[in-house]
Amino acid sequence: MKKPFYEKLEDVPQNDKDEANYSLCTEVGSPNFNKYVLIIDQSHPVMKKNTELLAEKSQRDAAQQTAIQAAVAPKETEITNLKTQLAQAQTQQTLPPGHVAIPADDAALLQNVKTLGKFEDIKAKVEEHGTLKEQTEAVTRKALFADVAKVHGFDPEAFAALAEQQKLHEKLEKREVPDPKKPAEKVTHYFVKDKDAAGAETSVVVGDFVSKSEFFKPFLPALQPQNSGGTRRKVPDMGVGNPPETKAAGQSYVNSRYKLPAQKKEEVQ
Repeated sequence: MKKPFYEKLEDVPQNDKDEANYSLCTEVGSPNFNKYVLIIDQSHPVMKKNTELLAEKSQRDAAQQTAIQAAVAPKETEITNLKTQLAQAQTQQTLPPGHVAIPADDAALLQNVKTLGKFEDIKAKVEEHGTLKEQTEAVTRKALFADVAKVHGFDPEAFAALAEQQKLHEKLEKREVPDPKKPAEKVTHYFVKDKDAAGAETSVVVGDFVSKSEFFKPFLPALQPQNSGGTRRKVPDMGVGNPPETKAAGQSYVNSRYKLPAQKKEEVQ
């Protein structure tokens, strides 16, 4: 078996010299530098193994390099952004003490607001506007309830007080419907729009709604309009197209609910 290397050319056997089986290693850093190394054919198992190991090392180096680049790339981007921010900050002027930076739109808005006067004056105007708005809406609702009471024959003040508590104005709808007594003409009625338990929309004439509402029922006597003598008139028809009842709806409700003695009934009537 041939030696892998010789220190000097003189040590190499003559027949190996003749066959040129050894050559001088000139690779700096190699452990065999300046030694005469045995030349091995590429088909030799050692050379095949060496080639395999070199390929594996090359793959590991490539994978390692890819991982390093993937880890470094975000940091390089972050560094670039920080450099840009630093450059922008260096070009900006320093704000005087007591000042803060705000967007240009906010600054323009502030200038417009300042033209309206001092903050205290503006605040008072806004609060006054809210109060006036509430008062105006209250007057509008009162006028609406008064018209409903007039159309359906209720006492205006009593109906307005009760309807306000129930926010009835949010559900009212005014309609022109055929007059049952004069088919060629129309009369005005108000309807209450709502939803039933199933979520379906409903629409009931105000008179029927009041007569069936658990909230309004106890107040039916108070809803009867007063005549010139101060006594309650009979409540007109609660629905649409039916003739007026012969006695007050409120009185009928009270008598059926509380069953007053005959004397008491006469006093109430």
